[in-house]
Amino acid sequence: MADLINFESISELMNRKYLYFFAMVLLLPPSICGSCYGAEQSDGAALEQEITLQQALEYVLQRNRTLEHGRLQVQSSSLSVNTQQAEFDIKVLPEGTLAYSSTTDENWRVGASLQKKTKVGLVASVTPEISSYGESDHTGVGVSLRVPLFRGLGEDFAMNNVYSSRYAMENTRLDLYRQQDSIVLQTVN
Repeated sequence: MADLINFESISELMNRKYLYFFAMVLLLPPSICGSCYGAEQSDGAALEQEITLQQALEYVLQRNRTLEHGRLQVQSSSLSVNTQQAEFDIKVLPEGTLAYSSTTDENWRVGASLQKKTKVGLVASVTPEISSYGESDHTGVGVSLRVPLFRGLGEDFAMNNVYSSRYAMENTRLDLYRQQDSIVLQTVN
C-alpha cells in the first residue's frame, strides 16, 4: 500500500533541513527508538540519526494504526464481496436418510443435490439418488427449477447484495486512500 504515494514529488517539496527535526521529534517515539530522543551515549554525546523523507513517509505509512485499520477494513470488504458472489456458485449438497422399524425392513436413501443460482434469480437443481425400500433398490434423478415470482425476478433484485458489497468495498478503498493522503500531508507539514 505504501506505493500509492509518489515519494519523489513530495521529497522535492521538502527542505532537507526540516527533515532531521521531523524524524527525530515527531516520527520516532521513544518506545521505538529510545536513543533518538536526546539519549546520550556512554561518553555523554547525543546520538543523531538521519533518515530521508522517503524513509520517514514509508515508516509512517507502514506503522500508522489508522491506516492499518483501513487496510483491514478493505480486506473485510473484499471478503464480503466474495461471500455475496458465492451465492451464485454451484453448490453440492449431500443428502441421506436411514430408517428402521420392527414392522418393516430397513430403508435408506443416498443422493446429492447440485444447485446453481443464476443472476436473474432462477435456481436450477439436479438431484441423483439411490434408495432401498425393503427388498427393492431404486435409482432416480430429480430436476427442479425455482422461479421467484412474488419476491422479485431479475438481475437487479438477485444481484443487489453483490452490488451493495462492491459499493461498500470501493468506499472503504477510497477512505483508505484519503487517510493515506491526509497522513502524508500531516507528516510533511
